[in-house]
Amino acid sequence: MGRFGQVIGLPFALEGIAFFIEAIFLGIYLYAWDRLAPRRHLLMGVPIVIAGT
Repeated sequence: MGRFGQVIGLPFALEGIAFFIEAIFLGIYLYAWDRLAPRRHLLMGVPIVIAGT
């Protein structure tokens, strides 16, 4: 880790941020199924796909 820690740290941090963003929007998508308008519900899938990619 002394040699490669700075190289591995940034992609690992970005993966962690993307994971949490995906989890937040997936939670909104699933648990707000009856509470959101159909258009908003569909738009919740966009950040899920972006963060998952």
